[in-house]
Amino acid sequence: MIVEKEERSIRLEFEHDEELVDVTIKCIERYGITKLGMTDISKGMRTNRQVLHKRYGSRKDILCRVLVHRLKVLVITVKRKWQRKRLNVPDGIVFLIREGFEGVIKDDILMTILQDYAQPAWTSLLIDQNSPIAGESRKASLELWGGLFKQAREQGALRKDKDDVELMQWIGHFQFIIMHANYDDKSRVSDWIQSYLFPSIFDPKYYQREFQQK
Repeated sequence: MIVEKEERSIRLEFEHDEELVDVTIKCIERYGITKLGMTDISKGMRTNRQVLHKRYGSRKDILCRVLVHRLKVLVITVKRKWQRKRLNVPDGIVFLIREGFEGVIKDDILMTILQDYAQPAWTSLLIDQNSPIAGESRKASLELWGGLFKQAREQGALRKDKDDVELMQWIGHFQFIIMHANYDDKSRVSDWIQSYLFPSIFDPKYYQREFQQK
C-alpha cells in the first residue's frame, strides 16, 4: 500500500535521527521542556555537548527535529485512518481535524512542544516562510490534506479563488485556535468547524446547498 511505502520512507529518512528523537522525548517527559538541557540530551546520546552541538546544532534545532519527526508520524497515522473511513468532504474535514488533535496530538509530545513554546520566537519558526521547519510543516500538512482536497475539488466543494496551500494555511490557523481552546467538547468543535471554517473554505454554492438549505 502507498501508506506503508510512505512509512518506510519516513523510517529511512529519519533513521539517523531516531536515537536523538527518542532520547529527547524521554528527556522532555522526565524534565519538561523548560528544564531540558543539552547536557541531559548528550548523556542520553552517550556523547558530550560539543559533539551534540556540532552534529545537531542548538537546543532549539533539536526540538525542531523532534517536531518535524512527530508531524510526519502524525500524517501517516491520521491519513491511514482517513483512507479507511471513505467519508464525504465535510465529514472528512471534521475527521482530520478531530483525529489529528484529539486522537493523536492531544497527549503527544508534539502538543507539549507547541504549548510550551507558544512564544513569538518559537511561533516564527512555524510561520516564517523561509524557516526550514515551516517548510517541513507545509509539506506534512499538504500530504495530510492533499487527498481530501482532490476529492473536494472534483465535487466543486472548495473555493475556486484559493489554491490548496492557501486553504491549508487557513485550516492551520483554525487548528491553532482550537488547540488553545477547550476542544474536549466534540460538539463544540464541530459547531466551530461548521460555523466558521466551512463558510471560509467552501464554494458559496456548495455551502448553501449542503448546509443552508437543509
